[in-house]
Order: sequence, then C-alpha cells, then structure tokens
Amino acid sequence: MSMTPGKSVGLLVGAAAAFYVVNRAVEFGRTAIGAGGAAEDVLPGVPGAILADPFRISTAAPDVLSGVGVVVLIGLIVLYVVAGKQNTRPGEEHGSAGWAGPGEIKPFRARDSSTELQFTQTEALSFPTPKTKRNNNVLVIGGSGTGKTRSYVMPNLRNIDASTAITDPKGEIIRATRGDLEDRGVKVRSLNLIDLRSSAQFNPMRYFNPDEPETGVAQLAECIMMNTSGKDSKGDAFWDRAEKALLTALVGYEWATTAQTSTREANLPGVLELQKGMDGSEEDKDALDSETDLKFIAARAIVEEWHSNPDAADDPQVMQVLDFACRQYRVYEQGPVETRKSVVISLGVRLAPLDMHDVRRILATDTLELERLGYEPTALFLQIPDTHATFKFLAAMFWQSLFEMTIYQADHEDTGRLPRMLHALLDEFANIGMIPNFERLIATIRSRNISVSMIFQNYSQGKTMFKDDWDTVVGNCDSKLFLGGDDLATAKWMSEMLGAETIVSKDTSRSYGVNGSWSESTRTMRRNLMEPDEIRRLDNDLAILMIRGLKPFRSRKIGV
Repeated sequence: MSMTPGKSVGLLVGAAAAFYVVNRAVEFGRTAIGAGGAAEDVLPGVPGAILADPFRISTAAPDVLSGVGVVVLIGLIVLYVVAGKQNTRPGEEHGSAGWAGPGEIKPFRARDSSTELQFTQTEALSFPTPKTKRNNNVLVIGGSGTGKTRSYVMPNLRNIDASTAITDPKGEIIRATRGDLEDRGVKVRSLNLIDLRSSAQFNPMRYFNPDEPETGVAQLAECIMMNTSGKDSKGDAFWDRAEKALLTALVGYEWATTAQTSTREANLPGVLELQKGMDGSEEDKDALDSETDLKFIAARAIVEEWHSNPDAADDPQVMQVLDFACRQYRVYEQGPVETRKSVVISLGVRLAPLDMHDVRRILATDTLELERLGYEPTALFLQIPDTHATFKFLAAMFWQSLFEMTIYQADHEDTGRLPRMLHALLDEFANIGMIPNFERLIATIRSRNISVSMIFQNYSQGKTMFKDDWDTVVGNCDSKLFLGGDDLATAKWMSEMLGAETIVSKDTSRSYGVNGSWSESTRTMRRNLMEPDEIRRLDNDLAILMIRGLKPFRSRKIGV
C-alpha cells in the first residue's frame, strides 16, 4: 500500500513531535529524580518544563536515545499497520454490482420534463449534456410486444421540446401522435414509403454539402451501393467497384450539368435517364455512340478547356465536380466492351425501383425541408413498410441526408450547435438500411446538439449490421434501455453488462447414525446480478436501464 505525499509529511511531523516531547520529558524526569524528587511528580511537571523553555532540545545521550527509540517504535507500528492493511473491501470481494436506488437519478433530471428523455416511470435524463456530462444517445433493445413504440417512442415524441425525426414502421406512430404534435405547434412532414402517392417529396441531391459537393456525390453513390446489394451477396468485388465508379460518374454529371440551370434541379431520376442512355451499338461494340458516352466526351472537352483557363469558369466548384465525374467515368471505361455492357445492365437492375412512377415523383424535387429541423419545431416521419425492403435504400438516403445537412448547419453556427435540439428516434433500426459512416456520426453529433435513439429487437441485429464497428456504436450510447426479450445472446450481454455481486452462501452438513453430527459454515461467493435466464424471464411491465457511471435501474415501463 503506497502513501500519499500528504500522509508522508504528516508522519514526519508526528515523528519529530514525538522525539521532542520524549526528549524533554526524559531530561526533566532524569534531572528531577537526581535532585531527590518523587517519581510520581515527574509526569505532571513535564508540560511546565517544556513551556518554560520550548525551543530547547537536550543533547544528553539518554534523552536523545529515548527520543529516537520512541520514533523507531512508532515507525515499526506504522509499518505493521500499513503492511497488514489489505484491500479486502468487505462485502464486495467478488463484485460490487447492485441496483440503483430511486434517489440516484435526481442529479440527472430536469425541472421541466419537456427537456429530458424519459426512459421509465421514474428515470429520465436531462437534455443539456453539460449538466449531466452524458450524451443523449440511447440504445433501446426489446423483442416484439415489449413496448418499444408504446413505452418509449410515443411518450418521448409527445413530450420533449425538440425537433424529432422518427422511423415509423407501418405508419402507426404518425397516426397516433400527429394531432397532439400539431396542437403544440409542431410542423409534421412525412416521407411515406408505404403509401407513395401521399408522401412528401425528397431529393437527396439537394442536401449535398455546398462546400464539398464532390463528397456528397461520392456519399450518395456509396449509400445506394451499400443498400441495394443482396443480403448474402458474395460476388466478385470488381463488379461492385465498376458499378460504383459508373454511378458516381452519373451522379456527378447530373449535379454539375444542372447546378446552374433553372429548368430543373439535379435529381436521381436524371441519373437514371443517363444510365438508360448508355445503350451501345450491337453491330460495332467499339463504337462510342450512346447518348451518355457522347455527353461525357463533350464534358471532357469542357473540363480540358477549364484546365487551360481556370479563371474563365463561372463556378469553379461545378467544374471540379464535372472533372471528378469524367475521371470516374474513365475508370468505368477501362474495362472491355463486354464487361462495360454487363456493368451498365447490372446498374440498371440496381436502380430499377427509381423507375416507378410514384418514386420518380417523390425524388423529382424536395418538400421535406430537412434544413428546418434545427431551427423550428418539426416532427419528420419516415414511414417504412414492414413486409418488404424494396425502398430500404431510400430510407438510408433519407437518414444520410438528414445527418449531413444538420451537421453542416451546426458547424456553421457561431456556437457549433444547432439552435434547436434534434433527436432521432430510429425505430426498427435494422430495417432502415445502412447509413454510411454511422459509427463516426454517432461519436461526433453530441457536441452539435444532435442525438439518436437506436431501437433494435435484439443485440444480434446490431452486431450483424455493424460487425466490428458494433462495439464502437454501443460505446457511444451513454444510456441503454432493455425492455425485455427472449433472445439468448441479448440476455448474456445484458447479464455481463449488469456485473456481479458478492453474496453470502451458507453450507450445511449433517450426518446420521449413533454418532451423528451437524455443522454449518458460511462463505462469500460471486453471483451475476441477473443471470441470463432471469433476464429472459423479466416481467413484461419492467425495464432495465443502464446510464454510464451509475448502477443499473430496474423500474416500471412508461404507460403500464
């Protein structure tokens, strides 16, 4: 056991004081007895002798040796105590896990319930992260029928004073909450992928970062590729890379050639038309006679002219994107003609859902106004079907555009934060597609007044989606809410997260017969706070809440 500097100084001062007192006391006693005084009068006379000459120290051998002896004795006692003091932590030898009491959440709550996320009937976390020193990212896990929507999403959606973006499987949440939200002055808009004809319009190309449109081009192509590959696709990576290069080129060309026009805006139906214009000649496979090929030939000539005279361009940024598109198209052209034709056909199949009439209408322009989320009370719903994944890539583009736009806006505020809190309630997260770089987004959005609640049916869904990045995603959620479920992997993870406690085990032994005996002994042992089987049997009215730095809470769900 090491000693702190403060304790070491205290011991030295104490040793010096002990030496001084003993030195003077022995001197006084020796002198008094030598003069014929009684031994019983020595001790009462010591204080007076010291006070009469407080700055004197005897140098006589008996006095010095007596002082040193006492100091040595004190040192031995201290060494014995220090060496013998073991960190036994009585009652916690095998673990210190336990359930939090009702008062432990009080420092993390707000006076106004509209400025906090409500987890259970008794626990909530205040929005202002400087107060709680916790982020507002939440991992919610609950199997079917455990109340993910009823006990978490809807109560918070109805109550919190923040803009929200909500994944709405089956469209039940917007039906149940729209009236309440509009009565509070909240603007409600919806990208409806269940009933396409009643949906607002959404154009992801409108939300490219205006300072770095090339990045927006690349990210949109990446998002489409990630969310239109087969679930178990293990084909040659060459084809995906070739398709990605071609798609990037088409998106870049569409954005650059419409950025300065007023006739129409750049959109994905325009990208689809470029892909359709790539029919080559069957008679002369080396002929570059497709409409899109000719457009890129003309684009290269414009780019070369720009390179020779950069100052002549009205908008250098547009030229940079056009140059980027041409270079990506060149990557696609490097393959043999037969290969290129296969790539074009494969990309056409990938983009087939864009050709539906209602989808083309939705993507033609934008009425969602994602840029208003951080500035005015808004509830933005993404209604997704729960029976098929045809439009999964549209859902992923929606979330990618939302985060990229709001992060850009926050970075251009003087405070570095959105003026209005934005919380995304990502219900059925596993069914909304992959959001590119989400593991990085969740680690950086806190400082921008943005947060998310990721809602899964079980722990394995997240592991399947994020693979090696899953632990990073989970680690960036300071709050974890378990609503129940029968999944064994989830139960094991929860049991490990809750930790172990120290319990007292009583062993009883008894033997029978003529010389029968009986004995009882106790010992401490380790036990998980909840075993996996106990977690799987958790009462459906209860939830388990873990907040970083606090013991776990076992409380009743909201609305039960």
